Amino acid sequence: MWWWAAAALAWDTAVVWDDPDDDRVRSVALALDPSTGERFFVVDLGENTAPNRPTLQYLRWDGAAYSAPVALSNALTAPGDSYMVSAATAPGSSWLVVLGRADRGAILGTRTHLVERATGVVLGTSDGLTTGFSTSDHGRSAIVTDGSAAHACFTYWAPAGDDLVANHTVGVAWQRPQRGDDWVLAGAGVQDHCGLALRSDGTRVLVHHDTPDDVVLTLEDAPGVVSAGFPLRLASAGGGVAYNHPVAAVRPVPGGDELHVVYSGRDSSGFTVWHTTCVVDSATTCATLADWSPPLAVTTGVPTRPRARVAVDAAGTAYVAWLLEDPAADDVVSVASRCSGAGAFVDTGLVDAAPGDQAFGVRTDGTVDNRYLPTESLAVDDVAGTLHLAWVRATGGDAVAVEGWTSLATCP
Repeated sequence: MWWWAAAALAWDTAVVWDDPDDDRVRSVALALDPSTGERFFVVDLGENTAPNRPTLQYLRWDGAAYSAPVALSNALTAPGDSYMVSAATAPGSSWLVVLGRADRGAILGTRTHLVERATGVVLGTSDGLTTGFSTSDHGRSAIVTDGSAAHACFTYWAPAGDDLVANHTVGVAWQRPQRGDDWVLAGAGVQDHCGLALRSDGTRVLVHHDTPDDVVLTLEDAPGVVSAGFPLRLASAGGGVAYNHPVAAVRPVPGGDELHVVYSGRDSSGFTVWHTTCVVDSATTCATLADWSPPLAVTTGVPTRPRARVAVDAAGTAYVAWLLEDPAADDVVSVASRCSGAGAFVDTGLVDAAPGDQAFGVRTDGTVDNRYLPTESLAVDDVAGTLHLAWVRATGGDAVAVEGWTSLATCP
């Protein structure tokens, strides 16, 4: 017997920040403490007046209202560059980790910040993440933390002209990052756009795009020690998709972890968002395609790259958000859910009814440009029973940060 998730009745939305100086919000990352439901936002803000220097701003939901913004960084000098911001926090932690980009002379590097959650005070900043590489690229990056260390993946441009995905761990002594387990994936193609998640034993789950349209998965025996059978070419998305923007999420289960991977592919009808899952435990390594569920279509016929993201609740219900860019109408963000072991994904209903384009990324002039997207903007609050999503609403040249939330899916 198949069971389907019940669609949520409605989404509530609120403006996280509308800058009073009419500066444009370019993207917004969301981090959620799963033990308390506290929510934290990092905004990539593009100044509307000279010198047009972008800044990172921090806000939090204090239980009654969104806090006033606190400036974290102005590490970019050109308004055409995006911070590609990502943020993460651990259950019960007093701090947040933020990953962005920074100008370092003639090149762009990757910069990390350790931020006090209660105040937005920057406790430490490091450029050490990319000192051994050339320049970080516009490829999607990610950061995660278990409270003792932060783990990041990012794309850098190698001297040979290829993009490569690198993985990295930094210690909580933020001014002196630990770099002992750095590693770079080997491959003949262009590697770009990575997603990252942590397993319950502290090892990392890394997914990334590889030319021309492959989704590649890497698991570890220990941080920096790649498991046998990996990297695994999990899927060939088809259609020369070029950038399939894979992302991953993990749910602890008895004896192991349930892995979820979401990515996009393309055929003559447009783009399809795909979802697949595997439980890694003492009996299953997830190192062969036979270990994984057959890819299930979340949505089909999307005209442009959906740039999906994924979250999973404690019951195993998967939630997938994606973009539908429409040149003839307002762009929209959509979300679908699927109960554990169920059949098809079910749309959760209209996310944002307000006029304007819904986007994950916007240029400084207010033009939608989803290359600016953050990785972390979809999160589950199992305590309150709600699903949260952050995005940018662009209207008439203005752009504001928005949060939406709805009840978790009801499953049998």
